Amino acid sequence: MVPFNKIIAAWMGRLQKRLMIARDERVNVNNEVLSNMKVIKLQAWEGSFQTRILSLRKIELHHLFNYVIANTFSIMMWTAVPLLVALATFTTYTFLGHTLDVASALTSLALFEILRFPLFMLPQVLNNLVEAAVSFDRVRNFLLSDEHEGVDDTNVSEGEVKVHGATFMYDGKKPRFNSKGPVTDDDDLIEEIYEKDWEAKLLKAQLRDAEEKIKALVEGDAGIDAKKMSDVTKEEERDFDGVPADLLALRRIDFNSTGGELIAIVGQVGSGKTSFLSSLLGEVRKLSGVCAIKGRLAYFPQLPFIMNETLQNNVMFSRKDEQFDKKRYDVAVSTCALEHDITMLSDGDQTEIGEKGITLSGGQKARVALARCVYHDADIYLLDDPLAAVDAHVGKHIFQKCIVDELLLRKSSTSRMERQSSVLLVTNAIQYLSDPNVSKIVVLDGGNIAEVGTYDALSNQPNSLFSSFLSVIDETGSNQLQKEEIEKPPQMVEDSNDSNEMETTEKLGSVLTAIVSAYTPLKRNRALSDDAEELAGLVMSDAKESFDREKKLSSFRESTSKNEELDGKERDIQKLMTSELQEREVGHVGYSVYIAWTTAAGGIFVGI
Repeated sequence: MVPFNKIIAAWMGRLQKRLMIARDERVNVNNEVLSNMKVIKLQAWEGSFQTRILSLRKIELHHLFNYVIANTFSIMMWTAVPLLVALATFTTYTFLGHTLDVASALTSLALFEILRFPLFMLPQVLNNLVEAAVSFDRVRNFLLSDEHEGVDDTNVSEGEVKVHGATFMYDGKKPRFNSKGPVTDDDDLIEEIYEKDWEAKLLKAQLRDAEEKIKALVEGDAGIDAKKMSDVTKEEERDFDGVPADLLALRRIDFNSTGGELIAIVGQVGSGKTSFLSSLLGEVRKLSGVCAIKGRLAYFPQLPFIMNETLQNNVMFSRKDEQFDKKRYDVAVSTCALEHDITMLSDGDQTEIGEKGITLSGGQKARVALARCVYHDADIYLLDDPLAAVDAHVGKHIFQKCIVDELLLRKSSTSRMERQSSVLLVTNAIQYLSDPNVSKIVVLDGGNIAEVGTYDALSNQPNSLFSSFLSVIDETGSNQLQKEEIEKPPQMVEDSNDSNEMETTEKLGSVLTAIVSAYTPLKRNRALSDDAEELAGLVMSDAKESFDREKKLSSFRESTSKNEELDGKERDIQKLMTSELQEREVGHVGYSVYIAWTTAAGGIFVGI
């Protein structure tokens, strides 16, 4: 039975491994759905995600069924072993010429019965050992994974960022081997082949990128000596099929920043702006080149991370166990325009803002995360588009008071002459880049640094990418509208509706006056016929009614606004920053929901 035991154990091990992979995929999707249930409900994506989860569950059940069949076969075989051993023993004993009497048979059966329980438990022990071996193998693969290599901090001064010829890629693009065919002994070998093929694709991607760079350099310099470059430019047939063009996240990045600089990073969607900041944090795998950074870092992500804590603890974040710096906290709240928002909370900055900031809007969450960066008082600030989630007026305040005055110039710090901070700002709000405090602008395109320079230098180049951005904005007129919104005082915004109403009333009044002035002398001179006179009278009547109606409507709006203003002063401050909690349904869960849950779990056989 030992050979069969080895075959069955290896078979069950492969089935268990496939089952765990399918289970991991299903659990990951379930976690994604549960963590983003609000978005799924608002977008009405329940059907598509339900179909996806059920399909993954079907695959998992298929692997589970195969594993149960193998386990059942193993238990059945080991349960029949005592009987088969007794039959084989008695048959062999008789064929050897011995006489099988009752005493010998009963004694043998008693001994075989003693062996029945260990033989019965043996398959379960083997199955548990197989499952433990698979689990230990998963833990071993995790522990033997490549260690996270932090960004180097040697050969650079405090607050300096240095990147030279660096190429980065995301390990998330690595394909996972998931055999869907029958279980074979070659699965481990095929998985290893996948690993080597992935490494080969990375090398091919770097080689193709290097050849494109050499070709661009040679074609760009017409005076280069062709004889000296004959060995380099010699064409060779290389197979780059199957290598995705976007396999490398960033390619040949050359970047340098010293203390006291505000550097803007711009580019189209998918050009690598967020990947560039992630590479400075060590979150993207570096394939080649040099990447070094030294100093305390503060990072603002595109999707702010908000804890289920008070607003104050969210701003303090990892430093909440340290001594509270009241002065720094007030600076962070003021520069990020959170003072008014705090007054709207029931308990001020001690209010629980909910898991993932459910009671905050997108702009408020962004400002809380930005205040966290300000409070940490770092040497290098990595800001990933903090101005995208706020409106024009708040954006102007944040850029000037927070990014420039506080993060860059450190105006509130008494030791600002002793230490300078650098700010790397990812943004597409180009209207702020003409500020004289912006040291330079880095334009990314397709994972490469395409252009570097000041605002004036790049905008004066007609063929530059930055100039194309400016031209697109000028054509759409969004830049001018944003500037007007920034420069417009709040009183003008509030009075815009009143001015429109007054303008409409004045137009109606002028039209009515013109009709009256034109109609009166004609009527006095009898120059109008009866039909014309009737038509003029109708026009005057309609115009007068419209004028009176608009006048009454205007007075009604004025009185309503005054009443709302008085009511607003008497009304208590809202306890929550949004009214989402007030819109939730109340009541008990319907019986149909419980029936659906029971049916999905297996129906009436669940209790069995």
